[in-house]
Amino acid sequence: MKYKHVVFFLGIILTSIFNIGCSSGGGGGGNSIEIRDMPDSDWIAVSAYWHSVALNADGSLWAWGHNLVGEIGDGTTTNRYPPVQVGTDTDWAKVQAGEAYTLALKRDGTLWGWGTNGNGELGDGTQVTKYRPVKVGYDTDWSFVCGGYNHSVGLKTNGTLWAWGNNNNGQLGNGTRMTSYVPIQIGTDNDWAEVSAGYGFTMAIKQDGSIWGWGSNGDGQLGNGTNTDVYIPTQIGTDEDWVKVVAGLNTLALKINGQMYIFGDGYFPHQVGSENDWSSITAGYGYFMALKTDGSLWAWGGNNLGQLGNGTTISSEDPVQIGTDNDWLAICAGETRSVALKTNGTLWAWGDLKPGEKNQEFVSHVPIQVGVD
Repeated sequence: MKYKHVVFFLGIILTSIFNIGCSSGGGGGGNSIEIRDMPDSDWIAVSAYWHSVALNADGSLWAWGHNLVGEIGDGTTTNRYPPVQVGTDTDWAKVQAGEAYTLALKRDGTLWGWGTNGNGELGDGTQVTKYRPVKVGYDTDWSFVCGGYNHSVGLKTNGTLWAWGNNNNGQLGNGTRMTSYVPIQIGTDNDWAEVSAGYGFTMAIKQDGSIWGWGSNGDGQLGNGTNTDVYIPTQIGTDEDWVKVVAGLNTLALKINGQMYIFGDGYFPHQVGSENDWSSITAGYGYFMALKTDGSLWAWGGNNLGQLGNGTTISSEDPVQIGTDNDWLAICAGETRSVALKTNGTLWAWGDLKPGEKNQEFVSHVPIQVGVD
């Protein structure tokens, strides 16, 4: 089946818009920043790892959390809470938090990155950490970007697939284990629709609904029936009804009929439960979250820091509903922090939220609204 590409970040659905001030990077610490009040609502995208980034409907970009290597993008290495605006631009379109770095697209189709860069995950041809957004190359045809543990992947408007960063397990998909410090095209196919960067591996879906994987496979996370690493994109099974895939430690995927499958808990994909009303998915570090078509939020997996949001620190092998609200719109699972949007445009977070206000250790076992005292 053919289907239209829908944009997600590490499992987060989003609409487009955005913009930001840029510099060539430079040192961190000590830079003054202009403080602007954070919007209460109208959030349209959010992503998290150890830090969190969110996109407002006015095209402004905001970030908070850990900032040891400039991943916030405000020119400092100061941990931030409450969220601070990243520059002053208002033409940002998409954003994705990777492991201690951030990738983003502007409305003009340009690619930007900031934060750690030791593996070339920013794609700017260097290994130099960047403390403010820097433009990556000169192309203006990027349509999607995703940051993982230490490699990155992206799609262009012509349907081609690109990758850069660490390649120890073949996660770039170019048939080698050589790191690339700039985006390189993977193969010659121009029918890619979805792609997600996980912990040393990559998963993708083509426009015909087939699912593909490559890279690290020690836990069977590629779903091809083995635990052998793969160095080029390899089709997983023969089904052509996949519509969404997200890569974390393991893989979670959706079919067009609303069924949800996990890869990595065993060597072949197997269905999670028996429901067929799942609409959105995200995979974090050893835990998962999903939305149902009725707008309810569900989570399962590790929960040592309350990242499931169910009011406890008890892990769950099966999806459990988080609260009773049915107005959840978008979700993203980070390392041990979770972020989400509601249909009214408000922004929520839970789990390991440190550094919190005044940099104290802050953990919430239930969703709390961001930016509200």
